[in-house]
Parts: sequence; structure tokens; C-alpha cells
Amino acid sequence: MEERMNLLIVDDSKTNRAVLKGIFQDKYNIYEAEDGLVAIEVLKSQLMNVIILDLNMPHMDGFEVIAYMKKSPHFNSIPIIVNTQYGQEENELKALSMGAMDFISKPYNVEIVQHRVQNVLARDQYERQQIEIEMDKKLIQKMKTIIEKDALTGIYTREAFCNYTTKMLEDNPDKDYLLARFDISHFKVINDLFGSLIGDQILKVIAAKLEADLKGIGTYGRISGDTFVCCYPKGTYDVERILTKEGNGLNAIDIVYDVTFYAGVYEVVDRSVPVTLMCDRADMALQTVKGNYLTRIGYYTESLREKLLEEQELLNDLQRAMDEKEICILLQPIYNIRNDEIASAEALVRWNHKTKGMISPGIFIPLCEKNGYITKLDCYVWELACQMLQKEVQAGHKIIPISVNISRNDLFVPDLAQTLIDLINKYGLETYMLKLEITETAYTADRAQLMKAVEKLKEAGFTVVMDDFGNGYSSLNALKEMPVEIVKVDMSFTEDIERSEKSNIIMSNFIRMAKELGIIIVVEGVETQEQLEFLRRMDCDQIQGFFYSKPVSVEDFSKMTVN
Repeated sequence: MEERMNLLIVDDSKTNRAVLKGIFQDKYNIYEAEDGLVAIEVLKSQLMNVIILDLNMPHMDGFEVIAYMKKSPHFNSIPIIVNTQYGQEENELKALSMGAMDFISKPYNVEIVQHRVQNVLARDQYERQQIEIEMDKKLIQKMKTIIEKDALTGIYTREAFCNYTTKMLEDNPDKDYLLARFDISHFKVINDLFGSLIGDQILKVIAAKLEADLKGIGTYGRISGDTFVCCYPKGTYDVERILTKEGNGLNAIDIVYDVTFYAGVYEVVDRSVPVTLMCDRADMALQTVKGNYLTRIGYYTESLREKLLEEQELLNDLQRAMDEKEICILLQPIYNIRNDEIASAEALVRWNHKTKGMISPGIFIPLCEKNGYITKLDCYVWELACQMLQKEVQAGHKIIPISVNISRNDLFVPDLAQTLIDLINKYGLETYMLKLEITETAYTADRAQLMKAVEKLKEAGFTVVMDDFGNGYSSLNALKEMPVEIVKVDMSFTEDIERSEKSNIIMSNFIRMAKELGIIIVVEGVETQEQLEFLRRMDCDQIQGFFYSKPVSVEDFSKMTVN
């Protein structure tokens, strides 16, 4: 009996999938996916002979799927037939140019659709046969060696590691295995400081050590850049060895630099999970300890997976939330301590999710920072602040400047100053109306880039505010070098001034020093009359906190400033 081939139908329309399934289910094993993301997961777990792919889908459309597959050595040879509406020649041509082999149009003609799939499979099979005929056994073996071995280190590539690990797990069903993935912290810095030859030498030493420790016991490979992976029977190897110079062999390389490793470990409890997914799960664990100098090994758990899936769900929902105005700003007034009048306000982002309710900024802001979405969110907040200011201008109200955050990632946006100027011009505003708050801790991230960005913002006419002063470890250096006009003192100092003599001394002397430097001081977190009176005696300039006002809606803030 002839073996049935596997056909994957990718379409966000349940009806379309049902129709196509009815056409092909007598001759093919049918798999289904409702969008491109699901399709990729299906491909990772099941070999496909042909794919019928819709082009217009949410989350990941057909063009993105084609691009992903053509870049992947695992999927680039699978024949793709695109599924289009009648008359969409432009989409059909684009898909064909990207590597699709044919197309079918809706509404479907059953016989034509069947013949097109058969012809594509026949052509694909013929091309594969021709390739096999042209390649003799010696060439095949040579190519296998090239594909399986990493050119620099000589250990397995990603694909070879996955293949050999899969076989090892199948051949040893009674053994318990661990899969570990690890990489070098700031490897690019090592290359910059010592050159790529030293960087390559480090990678070779690590690979040689893995081979010496695990050959005949487990599998090991270099899957990209400075990222390595290994799989071994539980109890036979300790991945903590990688964290020490003696364990990883780097004591043989004489460089004045502490090469730091982070590792993530996945316990192989479900062997039906593809090895590629096991590597991804080990990476999930790795990311939980990245940058933590106390704990350098993370362990995968299902709760971690659920947490990461929830985080990804929030990230996927971010654009919709902005489009539907679920994400808004509140304004917390900043008062002049001498006359109790509002001097400015800080824009604070809030997310009232349609199903999850109010999501804490402490959850979604760090998530956006970690995944690179923070600039998109910041740009959205800047726009909301400018829209509010425009309404105030048009209403003829007194304009109270609004402070918005400039996150660390924003400093790397090309032409950041011009982006903000364009926004100001779009809404008919002036630069003094929008103040820019940069956290003091950004100073430690990339000092040169920060100074360059701040200088350009100042040249453009913006007022730059140093936020969270005193929260980092380079406060005075940052204050000395950053050309700021306003400094906001971190609320941790405010909390202690009522009960700590040291905090009183630090606060009073800092206020005096700032005045000598011509810097305006804003103290955050003022909640009591005693704190207010202390700051008045110290001749502080401005305060922000619940004593005067909690964050309020844009509408309520407008009423406060008018009245």
C-alpha cells in the first residue's frame, strides 16, 4: 500500500480549511493551522510533503511564513502552494517570486486544485531524484561532514546536534537526560577589546572542553555565535563546570578579563518534544538569570513556560491595546513648594486591559524593556502627551509642561531629537512644553551614547530632566557630566528623611549643592506634612507626591490647572 503524504493547510478561515480538507483527505494525511505562528510549530514537530498557504492571516501572514521557511535549512525545500482570491495577481506574483511553487484561487475548482497539488509534488519529487542521481556517495559523505560540523570549533552544528540528540534519546529510553544551553556574557565586548582571534580561541577552547568531557557520554554543539548546547545523562556531568576557568579550560588563555557564562537547563521529561523546542526551553531558563551575578544557572519549569507565554500574550496584545486606547496616560502634578502652584506634571502610562483589567506598569514596562518594545510604547506616550498639550493650547489654557520618559533603548533610536521635534511640530507645540526625563541608571548603560543623545536634545531646545537620582551607583558622576537643568530625587530618600539623620544630611547637602550648580530640584514621593516642612526648610524647589496629588486623568488635570 502506497504511503500517504502529509499535507498542511494554513488558513485563518475554518470554512476554507474544511473545504480543502474535504478535497484532499482521501489521499493525504491532513494537518491544519489557523495562522502562520501555529504553522511553524506544526512544521517543527511533523515533516510535511506540501503546504497550502493562505496569504492574509493575523499574527503572521503567508508572506512572512514563506520568508521564514526559505531562510530555514529545515523547511526551505518543502513545496508551497499559495491560496489566494481570484484576481489577486499581484499577491500571486509576489509569493511566486519569494519561492512558492504554484497557487490556487478561491472559489476552488476541485479538479484543478487536485491536479496542481499533484503536479507540484511530482515536480518536487523529480527534482529531488535528480539531485540524488548527481551526487555520488563520496560527495554525500563530504557534504554531511560539512553540514554536521561547525567550521570554527569542529563540534556539531545546530541541526546535527538536534539529529544526534534525538537518536540518543530514542536509543536510551531508560536513562534520564538533561539538556543545557549556555553562552558568554557580553561576548561582543571581548571581541572589541581583544580582537576576533582571541574571541575565536575562546570558542575553540570551550568546544574542546565539551568534547573532552562529553564524548561517548552525551551530545554537544555550537548552535550560534557564542551559544553552546549539550545533552547528557543525569548525574554524569555538572554544567556548573562551565562557570569556572578550570572547568571550561579558559585558564589557558591569558587575558585580563573575567569571562562570564550563563546557563539554562531543561530536564528531558517528555521525549515527544522536538529537540529544537528543548533548546528553546533551556533558553527560556537561561534568560531568567542573564545579568544576575549571584545566580548563573536557570532551570526550566512549566510555571516558567506559562509565565513566558503570558508575557508573550501581553506583548502580542500591545499594539491592539494602543490602537484601541486601552493604554492611556495619567498625569501627576509637580508643585512649586514656595507657592503651592502646579509647575509641571509627569505622564505615567497605564493599561486597562479589556479582559485582564488593570495591568500594573511594574509588569508591562519591564517586559517591554526586556523585549525591545519599550521604544514603541514610549513613542505612543509621547504622542498622547502632545495631543493633550495641543488641546490645552487650542482651549487657550495656561500651558503646564508635561514630562515624558526617555528609556535607555530610546537613546539608540536614530535621530531621536528630530523624531521629537517632528512630533512637536505635528501638534503645533513648543519644545518647552515637553520635558524629557532620563533615568540616572541609563548613565551606566552606555555613557557615550547617552551624552551624545542628551546634547542633541538640548540643542533642539528640550529641557532634560535626570530622573531617579540617587538610585544608581554613579550619581555624582552623572550629575557632573550630564547637561541637565532639573534633577528628580528618588523617593527612597524621601521615605527616610523623617527617621534617618543620615538621609536628612544627604538631602540637605544635595539640595544646597544643586542650587550652587544652578539645578532645579524636584523631590519625589512626598506624602506627609513633616516631609513637606523639612523640604521647605531646606529650600527645595519642587515636590511630587500623594501629599499634594495622586496621578489624575488628563481631563481632571486640565480642570486643576484652569481652576
